[in-house]
Amino acid sequence: RLGDLIDQGPDIWWDLKEKPDKLAQTMLPYLQKVGLPFIEPFSSYQAIIEYYQDHQILPSNSIARSALVVALIYCEIDQQQTAGIFFDKALEYAIEDSSHPGFQIHIQEVRARCL
Repeated sequence: RLGDLIDQGPDIWWDLKEKPDKLAQTMLPYLQKVGLPFIEPFSSYQAIIEYYQDHQILPSNSIARSALVVALIYCEIDQQQTAGIFFDKALEYAIEDSSHPGFQIHIQEVRARCL
């Protein structure tokens, strides 16, 4: 979320009722200054996997959601065995957190579709 990257206190909510030109004038400097530099390191599946391996979490994600993202990447690149390992990790982290039981079900459903 761009508002999280700007570091001006609480998250910024953009008024989508503004004229597109005015909204673009407001947002474009933020996109150029913080948005694009933020996503640059994540320009490929391999880059995302390497970031996860180095940090064990992806920015703006929980540890469970980060493992799920990596599992989905491994599914996409036809490495189902490794994907299964990360689905297991995602579920384990989600169970430990237990603040969102629906997420546990979601992980299981996504896993069933991918593997």
